[in-house]
Amino acid sequence: MYFKIMILCSDERHQRLIHCAETMLHEIAGSFGHKFSLRYEKIGQLSLSAYDTELTEETVEACRECHAVFMDNAETNGANDLLDALSLQLSLRFCGIPAGMQEYSPFDLWVAKVRSLDAASIKQAMHQGFIVAEKMVVSVSQIQPNGNSCELWNSEFQKNASLYPMIPNNVHTLKSAAQAIIKSPETLGVFLTPPYAGNIYLPVAHTMCKTAYAVYDMALGKEHAVYSAVHEEENVTSLSIVGYAMAISAMLRITFNLIRESDCLDSALRNVLEYGWRTPDMLPTDENKVITPEEMTDLICEQISLAGQLMQDVGEMMS
Repeated sequence: MYFKIMILCSDERHQRLIHCAETMLHEIAGSFGHKFSLRYEKIGQLSLSAYDTELTEETVEACRECHAVFMDNAETNGANDLLDALSLQLSLRFCGIPAGMQEYSPFDLWVAKVRSLDAASIKQAMHQGFIVAEKMVVSVSQIQPNGNSCELWNSEFQKNASLYPMIPNNVHTLKSAAQAIIKSPETLGVFLTPPYAGNIYLPVAHTMCKTAYAVYDMALGKEHAVYSAVHEEENVTSLSIVGYAMAISAMLRITFNLIRESDCLDSALRNVLEYGWRTPDMLPTDENKVITPEEMTDLICEQISLAGQLMQDVGEMMS
């Protein structure tokens, strides 16, 4: 299959990890017989330096022509303008610990902020939230908004709950959500929140899994999607490739519907982590297994290549 992916670069310091992401995409394409056409544009500081604006109209139009956008930094200047321009109603931050890290208890949590409470945004965001929950095989939780939008919010939530009866769902108050996000985040799954609640819980969830550095963002709408890393550290060498790999897996699964390829990347990452390999930013279990992001990327790609060859051999035996 053929997919066009826009890669938005905001800072030259992030080029190292962007290259790692490209390497994984090329390995997946080659191992599974796909073609990913990668296009590059600037956003944030790089765009400001080159064009005197943090986001150009030309960049927005180029993003519209692609199947998905991969951005090096979810929090760069110009990012929110891009989400508005592409009419992306739901912003989700994954905060969790991937399988394979035995020193932690794995959990998956998506703090999903509905960016606007108008009728069209609520309708689209609710639907996208349940789609993510279905594809990630997790539950859906919610905090209801105050005011006039509450009735519409509940109506759309129940409508989607009926469309996806196999997905567990529950309702939280601000207090019970705070308790759950600290004591049992794995029970929340896709945690749908109105804007003000999302702004409260995003930093809490981010802080909880910071030691594992498994953090990425995605923003979804009816026609477009943006996936990105989350950068806080000033030194790019302290950033892990794990969040990048998980963001790519989410893009494959949710936007491209390449479930087998996403499963393969997830398994490759889990195998590498289970063997104890860590990048310098992660708490190592063995100092002798601390490697660079590039070295971890190579190990992940080796696993992807082996899986692709195995499936090819099986296909030939069955033909």
